[in-house]
Amino acid sequence: MKKVIGFLVLASVFFGMIISSARMPTTYAASQVDINIAIEKGLAYLATTQAADGHWGGYYYVASTAMAVLSYENAPNNHFAWNLSDPYHTNVQKGLDYLFANAYVQTIGVQPAGDPDTNGNGKGIYFYDPWGQTVYQTPMALMAIVAS
Repeated sequence: MKKVIGFLVLASVFFGMIISSARMPTTYAASQVDINIAIEKGLAYLATTQAADGHWGGYYYVASTAMAVLSYENAPNNHFAWNLSDPYHTNVQKGLDYLFANAYVQTIGVQPAGDPDTNGNGKGIYFYDPWGQTVYQTPMALMAIVAS
């Protein structure tokens, strides 16, 4: 009797596995062309959401703008401000202008971890908007500027 119950349990588990795998839809990875089309659609949407002064986002404008600009610069078609034939060059330029408008100079010196003043002028740059959080926003702004 125990063998029969064991066999029935084993058979039902096996049958359940077959049925459940047969019901699972087959999925395929998107092609690179599909991915590139999706990215371009995203960039087109971003262009419609940029504010007149060049920023994106409703909070942490500097960080949001930096990430939007970086999205254009790192896209498969590389959209840059200097490429005047690029359809997004104005968006990228306005975004970079917004970032530079929110760059501030700060006096710096030797810190516990060393001297960050590599050129010896005693000045450093940080990025700030009304929401604050310079430690969060400055690295993002620098990534967008370096990529440009």
